[in-house]
Amino acid sequence: MSSATATPLAPGRLPLLGHAWRLWRDPMEFVLGLRTVGKVVRVGLGRMTLYFATDPDLVHQILVTQAGSFERGTIFQRAGAVFGDGLVISEGERHRVDRRMMQPGFHRTQLGDYVTIMSDNARELAESWHPRDHVDLDEAMYHLAITNLTEALFSHGLDRAGTRELARVVRVVGQGALLRAVLPPSLSDAPLPLNRRFAAAADALHATIDRIIAERRADPGGRQDLLALLLALRDPATGRAMDDSWIRDQAVTMLNAGVETTATTLTWAFHELARHPDVRERIEEEVDAVVGLGPVGPEQVAALDYTDRFLKEVTRLHSFLLFIRRATAPVNLGGIRLPAGAEVAYSLYALHRDPEVFPDPDRLDPDRWPSGGRPVRRDSFLPFSAGVHKCIGDTFAWAELITALAAVTARHRLDLSPGTTIHTRPAVVPKPDKMPMIVSPRHGRATTDHGAAT
Repeated sequence: MSSATATPLAPGRLPLLGHAWRLWRDPMEFVLGLRTVGKVVRVGLGRMTLYFATDPDLVHQILVTQAGSFERGTIFQRAGAVFGDGLVISEGERHRVDRRMMQPGFHRTQLGDYVTIMSDNARELAESWHPRDHVDLDEAMYHLAITNLTEALFSHGLDRAGTRELARVVRVVGQGALLRAVLPPSLSDAPLPLNRRFAAAADALHATIDRIIAERRADPGGRQDLLALLLALRDPATGRAMDDSWIRDQAVTMLNAGVETTATTLTWAFHELARHPDVRERIEEEVDAVVGLGPVGPEQVAALDYTDRFLKEVTRLHSFLLFIRRATAPVNLGGIRLPAGAEVAYSLYALHRDPEVFPDPDRLDPDRWPSGGRPVRRDSFLPFSAGVHKCIGDTFAWAELITALAAVTARHRLDLSPGTTIHTRPAVVPKPDKMPMIVSPRHGRATTDHGAAT
């Protein structure tokens, strides 16, 4: 068994900064290149050392088989000021209790209400577009995702201006969280403009959620949304209602976990359809047969098999860039003994592009997934992570992706504006720098106010 100090070092280390500059300048290239260095690779972020796991079996150990030997780690602790006791931060028994309490709000039996919200919002957006419209798709998908989630959380507790402001601060908080993941710790607390913007956005986000909670307590109004669920919860140990700060932390977590990633995935999905006409035709045929121009319900979501497989390919190709865990005890990872306190990183973006697991990994191929969408190796495809910290909203998010794709595809084709070159830029899920698209009607169809084909 090798010691941690014998672990191979990633190339390109700089004095003081370590690999932070390379990781920030081109994180996708950096994480993809690590698998050629070793199954566990040392990466320096200033004075902090990360042990980067590049092998799917080792990632499975971190998330599942040895999960009890890992906690969130330094990066998540830095985000604690924003997420507080939210599920992305909590650990151990507190995490298990909180997750168990909140799980009913994301159960499949609740999905029908959420899909109705998603379907109505996606149809409204699609029907607001007209032939030859130029659409800023990444902004449109971001607005759709935050509208869906705020309505699921708060019913209609926010007006349009409030939703726009919430969208702004959630985006700033998300970008700031990524910066804290790659900058040396000394810089994440320095009085820099980016840190001041992050702090101001976090304060504004907390104030907005606190106001909504106070208004709901004063006038519950019989609403059946996620906030109502949170307000009704009781601590199993004491029988007391959960306090407002805990409820706020869960709402903040949902907004930051469920908006940017969904919007980015949808933006890439329509881009991939425009790039692959043969795939788009098969999606259109399936949507026409299953949905037509009607609303998308849970039955339609379940029946859109090829659409499901296509979205698995999109999420495979456009995955989470970086996660970090910290060992709570000495662990053996791939024959390397890491001490307690070691920071261990992995990248789903790189894992999902491993050619040993996914042959020809850069090719979009929905048919690499058998009908029903199960991967050949379930531990190698982790769009929502795995184990005790798997995303609690995975069913919600997947239904949202399918619903939006179906509602738009039933009505329009979207093609990239001529002369546009798309560049990928760093984010929690790497995202396009822009996505200007042109709207074309499907088969010359238009829709009436009642949604019927003409």
